[in-house]
Amino acid sequence: MFDEEYEKLNSGERESFRKTVTSLLCHTFILSHDYDPVTGERFFNAQYGFALRNYELLEDYLGYAGITLSRDTASGVIYISSFPAEQRIHLDKMTTLVCLALKRIYLEKKEDLSLSQSVMLSVGDLVEQMETLGLFKVKATRALVRESLRTLLRFRIIAKGPGALDEKSTRLSILPSIDFVVSQERLGALAAIARQSDDETAEGEDADEEA
Repeated sequence: MFDEEYEKLNSGERESFRKTVTSLLCHTFILSHDYDPVTGERFFNAQYGFALRNYELLEDYLGYAGITLSRDTASGVIYISSFPAEQRIHLDKMTTLVCLALKRIYLEKKEDLSLSQSVMLSVGDLVEQMETLGLFKVKATRALVRESLRTLLRFRIIAKGPGALDEKSTRLSILPSIDFVVSQERLGALAAIARQSDDETAEGEDADEEA
């Protein structure tokens, strides 16, 4: 079935097919739009259009390697939802915490935005939110935050504007793919951490008052 459908593609479409497969394997996600973290504008991604038109062909091809392709047209996301066990990438603790904070920010802000806008923030805003939520047991180094953001940039969880990833003023966009990285269960765990942090802060303030 795959061979028959692939033969119907012209040379230009075959090149687009190759690039789309490579993009999925390298970045996991293909989004319907590219986002400008400075202006908040978005622009249609032609590769998403190709992937959507040829979804079944891509699905069959990747399936030979034990890779599961999924799509959510409402969110405008096509993504690899399952790799074989030996090919899976596990995020380190810091990157996982950054993801959790980004998802919380995304949920808080996206309801106030139109469909043509993305959720934007600065690196400084993100670090401040993580400190407020009590996600840093010790002060995070700029290098740790930078490496975590670099990983998320690679997997198209965020987009960035001009500037380095360890500069507080650098602008970021949180992409719709965040919905497929962080589950509600994990977000609930974040809320528990935040509540614990609030309780510890309140206890500390009470102790100060008694002293």
